[in-house]
Amino acid sequence: MTTTKTGIPQKFWNTFLLNTWQRECLSIKDSFIHPLINPDELLSLIVDNWNLDDDLYKRSRFYIEGKRQKLKKTSLLWPQKEDKSFYDYNQRIQSIINVQEYVLIIDGLKVNGTLWDWTYDFLQNLYKSLGYLNVGHFYSIFYGNYKATPFGVHDDPNTGAFYFPIIGQKSIRTWTPEFVNRHPKLKKAREYKEFLEGSTLLEAESGGMLYWPSDRWHIGESKGGDVSIVLATNISNNFVQPLLNFVCDEIQAVYGNSLRGHLLKIKTRVSIYWSILYEELHFLYKDSFQKYFLRIILKLCNIIISTLLPIKPHKEINTKAFFNPDNLQESAEQIPEPIHLAAATFEGTVDSSILEQASIKLWLAGLTSYGFYPLSESQFGSLNEELTLDNYIQLFPKRTILWKQVNKNEMIVSVNGLCFSVSSNPIFQNLIKNINSQKIQSIEQLVKISSKIAEGNNIIEYSLEEVLKFLEILLRYRGIQTIKQENCF
Repeated sequence: MTTTKTGIPQKFWNTFLLNTWQRECLSIKDSFIHPLINPDELLSLIVDNWNLDDDLYKRSRFYIEGKRQKLKKTSLLWPQKEDKSFYDYNQRIQSIINVQEYVLIIDGLKVNGTLWDWTYDFLQNLYKSLGYLNVGHFYSIFYGNYKATPFGVHDDPNTGAFYFPIIGQKSIRTWTPEFVNRHPKLKKAREYKEFLEGSTLLEAESGGMLYWPSDRWHIGESKGGDVSIVLATNISNNFVQPLLNFVCDEIQAVYGNSLRGHLLKIKTRVSIYWSILYEELHFLYKDSFQKYFLRIILKLCNIIISTLLPIKPHKEINTKAFFNPDNLQESAEQIPEPIHLAAATFEGTVDSSILEQASIKLWLAGLTSYGFYPLSESQFGSLNEELTLDNYIQLFPKRTILWKQVNKNEMIVSVNGLCFSVSSNPIFQNLIKNINSQKIQSIEQLVKISSKIAEGNNIIEYSLEEVLKFLEILLRYRGIQTIKQENCF
């Protein structure tokens, strides 16, 4: 039986996707997975500089006795580096709030190399079995002495969840949308005893796993002191929002911090957000007589804003982004229809070259991260090693380096959800092909091969420095690793 870094056999995924994915809830109490991360390492991740610099606290929520508190970077409610463990953090918080009930919820945690390896393995096996891709998955953290989720029974549209207790036992109670529609009092309810018979109780502890589909209403139940990490999986086929982030990155790359670039990013965001909002409100209220005047105001606003901005209608996208799990490079060559449909929303707002670059990077980043929340180089540590001809390298386990040519002068390369541009020099394509073979190779030999290709193609603009720089980027992006010479033979 083949197992992975997660400890989950591939056979499990085949059965899971057939019987459970987006259909039923799943509860495996313990002894199922290898731990994602130990509690102390998780806490150090939360207070790490690159998480704080990314304004993680702005994507976090802190509740005391069910009331949400304002969180600031300097807030004493936020974990501190002096907190050596979750127990120490709890003791400090209890001394501040006088033993009241509290919960800290963190969304969009940036991962380190160790947690990313586990996550990559998990998502790779899930999406290889599915054969299509969604993007926008991220981690959330739950910790506190609370008895139940402070904002009551809720749903997370388009988001399924894999729930992993790290410390203690965790319970999640779920209801089907059909049951909730028959009992609307359940929505946002913090008291739900009268609805227990219609619920499904999921329980797990460290080493176990819970799963519920995106349509389930749910609430967390706790005995206090438990730590949990949740992998939120986006199941939407709509790539407009993810593409917006890449478009804005491209605008920044082209225009820098100029006023023109700043205004273009604002214009683009306003156009897309209004398009999304208008379509959602129109859908919600199109058949409601009571909302007649709201519809009139909405149409007037749309006419005015559409006159000022080149807004394209934002339509629901149901087509899936299919890919070939056994040949990712083949998949990289063909941008899927959902991304083309998403790109159509931006036409007239940004230059076509910016849109093309953003679309390619979104697709390559999705393929090489299996849709996980955008990663950054800083998350993988300081791998700024200078490579020499004496080094031996190998593809990082289970990774694939992908590339796609933009034009005759440029190609985009991607690994671990990170992208960079190089010249469309065939030596880089050959380097990627050699590295993807997974063989241990000397840089000296790779340089010799590159030189022959350059000579055969009459390439004048070629240097050793170019090759080393290319390999060093792949090393920083965790696409390759150096191998000690004694382990090469």
